[in-house]
Amino acid sequence: MRSFSVAAAAFLLNFVFTCNSTKFETIFGLLHGDVYLPFVKPANTSEIVCKLDGNKVFEWEGGETQYFGTFLRNTELQEKNVFMQRLQKNNTGHYILEFTLSDGKITKTNISLIVLERLTIPKIICTGNVSMVLLMCDLNDTGSFTTTKWEYQKKQVITQDSLALSNENKHLTILNSKMFPEEFVCIVNQPGNSNQSDPFLVQNCFETKEMFHRHHYLVVSICVFVVLACVCTYLCFLKPKQDEPAKISEGNANSDGPKDSDNTSANEGDFKMENERQKSREECPPMNSC
Repeated sequence: MRSFSVAAAAFLLNFVFTCNSTKFETIFGLLHGDVYLPFVKPANTSEIVCKLDGNKVFEWEGGETQYFGTFLRNTELQEKNVFMQRLQKNNTGHYILEFTLSDGKITKTNISLIVLERLTIPKIICTGNVSMVLLMCDLNDTGSFTTTKWEYQKKQVITQDSLALSNENKHLTILNSKMFPEEFVCIVNQPGNSNQSDPFLVQNCFETKEMFHRHHYLVVSICVFVVLACVCTYLCFLKPKQDEPAKISEGNANSDGPKDSDNTSANEGDFKMENERQKSREECPPMNSC
């Protein structure tokens, strides 16, 4: 029984010593970016071993550093930092730095590295009318550690009489939108990463819909007018031309027979010849030769 108590006390002391000698810290890095993992090297350190989820990252001993795996190309042990560049998603994890002292004691520093993708530009989507408008801050790649806020006239929006935030500040409800003639901006943040939407006028939310309806009616009216014009044009081409037969018959008459003036001249010539013959008979009777 006594030996069990001694063993339990030794385990408890070792646990307390381990907790006191271990430091926890979370570091955020951006995909394809660089990051520093800080540490404090104890005095009389003879060896340093860094591990990621149980796999060795590097090992330092006697002033020489050996790197392992993919860390050979993007990791460098510095005096007070572990410098990592061109971060990848698989660099996310729990890093343990073990410092072995000259007396054989070991202290550890724990660092959690989280690699985040860069935020895209958020887009404001709206719905509503003059009395009430709902603005939604839309972000395609929403993930952990992302926060949202709104600004109006470069001041952060908070919930008040005419403004209400909801859905982790992603939604903003505006009552009596005419009271807010200036632009709203949606801002998303992550550790070491931020982006914001284009400025947005609340009036565009319902004015755009009215313009859409007007444009719709105008397009329909133009289409109806074009259809009617096409039908009228088609019917005009199908209508028979009644004036053409008269012109054709008149032309045939001119070409087939002589004109009235020509007939009159011929009759006058025949009448003169007949008078001359009659006169000749009277001057020379048939019984006498002239």
